[in-house]
Amino acid sequence: EEEIDSDGEEQKRTRKERNRLNIAIMTLKFEEEIDSDGEEQKRTRKERNRLNIAIMTLKFEEEIDSDDEEQKFKKMPDYKEKSKGESMEDLMSRLMMVQNKSFAKIKGGYVEEESKDLTKKRNEMKAKLEADKPFMEKSYIVEFRLTRITPKIYRKLQIPGNMTLHSLHDKVLAPAMGWCRNYHSYYFQQLPEGRKSLEAVGVAFGPTDSQAIDSMHMGIHGIELLDDREYKVGQLLQKKGDKLRYLYDYGDQFEHKLTVEEVIDPVGDQVGAVEVLGGANACPPEDGHGNTGYLETLGDLSRGLNTRKGKEANNAVINSSNYRGTIATFDPFEFSLKLAKRRVMQALQSKTSAGDTSNLMNFNTITGKVNQPSFKGTRSISEKPSDNCAICGTKSSQKCGKCKIVYYCSREHQTEHWPSHKKVC
Repeated sequence: EEEIDSDGEEQKRTRKERNRLNIAIMTLKFEEEIDSDGEEQKRTRKERNRLNIAIMTLKFEEEIDSDDEEQKFKKMPDYKEKSKGESMEDLMSRLMMVQNKSFAKIKGGYVEEESKDLTKKRNEMKAKLEADKPFMEKSYIVEFRLTRITPKIYRKLQIPGNMTLHSLHDKVLAPAMGWCRNYHSYYFQQLPEGRKSLEAVGVAFGPTDSQAIDSMHMGIHGIELLDDREYKVGQLLQKKGDKLRYLYDYGDQFEHKLTVEEVIDPVGDQVGAVEVLGGANACPPEDGHGNTGYLETLGDLSRGLNTRKGKEANNAVINSSNYRGTIATFDPFEFSLKLAKRRVMQALQSKTSAGDTSNLMNFNTITGKVNQPSFKGTRSISEKPSDNCAICGTKSSQKCGKCKIVYYCSREHQTEHWPSHKKVC
């Protein structure tokens, strides 16, 4: 304990790697030992060996994953004593507690316990709620872009200050950029004025109950989440130059930045309105290994479709969840303002992604098929639906006769829109 406490960062990394190696060697040794056992002996030995590995892992995690090791070590219990008489289920629950510090054990189960940082941020947001209300009545022109990618991939948007961060992701950012709805987790984080670094630390805003498969990676981000359904755009963006970090997909980690370009006082039809004003370049493929991984894909595509790498890269993109069945050849410079507007309009006119398994887009690891989400029976949107024609965007007075939600300027545009509107309707 004293050695670890006095280590420098480089030594700590070396010690971590050595401990991981010891666990791996221990696991291999146990596997070799049980090969010669009978079935009953194998089960007993496996359980005992798993328990030993779990204890070793727990000790390793508790030693290195602490902001104040010296104080932690003073309170740390004896590991062997702590594990006596403990079932595998209890031990694994304790291991999860170490990895997720937002849970504390109580008799009969686990209850959510906020960290000091999370409580402080929640109280801070609550204290300035009254002061934030005027900003929720405004609208914001923002640039929404993927970072560290050239040429720039961005969308220019108008968003209302009274929109929840959850709806901002689900109904505006994801469809405007070209991401799938309700497929991966995400979070928003404020960037203090003058801070250029986009590294995640501390408290962020996101789905606290998401069951998306990439949620398993949350621990690597070093953040804790406040429920993004409880906070609105105007609480985080208030003046020109304000920025939000937006990370999509905890595993692949596509990093974006929202920057306020203009603050406007909406009047009439502009109150609560959402609009895609412009943009450039195509959205990367889902599950595409993040910003740097997409740059590698672009490099492979630049070799040409007559090369092996170019062909493989193109096939990977056109078979991704957000492009499958829509294109034969991927053009990274393609952007259709009309299609982006339509995707956002359809999202606004549909119900909200619940974030649970009732309408979660998911990947079947056996068949390799991505199951598309269904929005049947999920929560209704709170935002004002658009009364613009779903095809051309002009202000209209005629609604779809069935759902009474989508507007059209003519029967021809309703007929044109029906194939894509049918499921939503």
